Amino acid sequence: MMQMESEVHTDGPNALPWSLNPSNDAQIVDASGAVIATFEVRHHLRGVLGNCGKNADLAVRAANAYGKRGGADIKQLQARITSWADANFPERSTADILLKLYEEVGEYARDPRSALELGDVMILLLDVAAKNGINIHKAVEDKMEINEARQWRVDENTRIMRHV
Repeated sequence: MMQMESEVHTDGPNALPWSLNPSNDAQIVDASGAVIATFEVRHHLRGVLGNCGKNADLAVRAANAYGKRGGADIKQLQARITSWADANFPERSTADILLKLYEEVGEYARDPRSALELGDVMILLLDVAAKNGINIHKAVEDKMEINEARQWRVDENTRIMRHV
């Protein structure tokens, strides 16, 4: 859930001040109290969706300021990762990325509370997806639709979750 803020915010391109609606923390209001964006928290992969008729750019910045991001941000993050990886490892192949991914998964397995190690895993997953032309946001959405329709169980011997 969005955190309440008492201060009013502005930014360069949008001089119009904005803040959270004190009576509804899913709304962003302008200086006059008029609602300029309404957000609803949805599925953890879908993030926050906005409905803003007055200034969508402002609404996106406002949502980002509160740490709530929607599906478009995964594309931006993937582009940032790919740009960095292309500059540093222009000759990398899918196999190269996967070998590094296996290494990072091992490091994360040794310390499952490490956000940075999990970050390494995610960086490599996004890079390998981009390298292979996969829209990761759509791929995860599509796969979740399948997973949610399946029946699941935990294997008694291995403790591995499997669909039946």
